[in-house]
Amino acid sequence: MPLSQDPKYKDGAKAVPDVAEAPGGHIWDVVRKHGLSYRNYGFFLSDEIRDGSTIVIPDNYPKLRRPSAGRARPCGVSDVDFRRFDLNYPDSEARLMYAKKTGDDKFLRPMRGFGKFAAPSRYSEWKREFDQMLAKAPDGSPSPIS
Repeated sequence: MPLSQDPKYKDGAKAVPDVAEAPGGHIWDVVRKHGLSYRNYGFFLSDEIRDGSTIVIPDNYPKLRRPSAGRARPCGVSDVDFRRFDLNYPDSEARLMYAKKTGDDKFLRPMRGFGKFAAPSRYSEWKREFDQMLAKAPDGSPSPIS
């Protein structure tokens, strides 16, 4: 299913040029080349794009839907409930715990939950998904997602 009904964005948002690309590619290119599974947490995800009041591309979705030029892309292997990097959302609950302990809200981030599980931090969402993977592989070995 396309991310957007708008024909300009049928393949996702325009890619951000990768000015720091390594000669051997990104780590997920090497992992994919060797047939290993991988999971993307927050890299190459979109900002929300609107056309008036209509959301054309949702926030936090992969920027490209398909691999291109022999490179792997994070589509289909991204946890879209794991918030891409921005300063409005916390990496862990440390700030929340400190604000509660001190009674000082200046340590809180504006965004206090994200995704369909309303995770209070990036770590919480990663741990939720990791625990879910472990539960699917009772012998302790993570089951591949990709």
